Amino acid sequence: MPTKKSVKNKVKSNSSSLDLVFLGKDQIRGIKEEITFLKKMLDEDATRGNHKKISDPDRIKREMREKKELLETHTPVKLKGTKANKAYKELEEISEKLKESMLSGKQFNQMYPKSSGSELDFERAIKQQVEFQTNPKLVRMQNRFKYLASKIDPDDPIMSNVERLRK
Repeated sequence: MPTKKSVKNKVKSNSSSLDLVFLGKDQIRGIKEEITFLKKMLDEDATRGNHKKISDPDRIKREMREKKELLETHTPVKLKGTKANKAYKELEEISEKLKESMLSGKQFNQMYPKSSGSELDFERAIKQQVEFQTNPKLVRMQNRFKYLASKIDPDDPIMSNVERLRK
């Protein structure tokens, strides 16, 4: 059975081929608050002397360490300079390809047809949307788009939303 350390090393070695999913601002704030709460709990328990309420402080310290590692690996760091330029160029290329595959806003929001003549358009729109959501190549492009957008501007959650590309 692989150890936790060997699994971590394997993930790190494969991370160049995979794009991380980044935490949002609210998630980061929530995890930081949890870490602060756990630290405060440990500090208060340390002042109790022989009347400690925490039976396993090592478990709490381990949990804090895991949360800190999560923050380190999943908090987006804004790209600068030539890396940002390359990422922006790739983002634009991916945006164009995704726009071609997406339904227009009118097609996406159309109502179920009441007359018998427009059923073909509706069925075609459904097939195109299912293809957009299930085609592995398009799904990878969407994930890459979200990753790059998060790296270019981590403070703007709207930028990483693929739906903003819809015409």
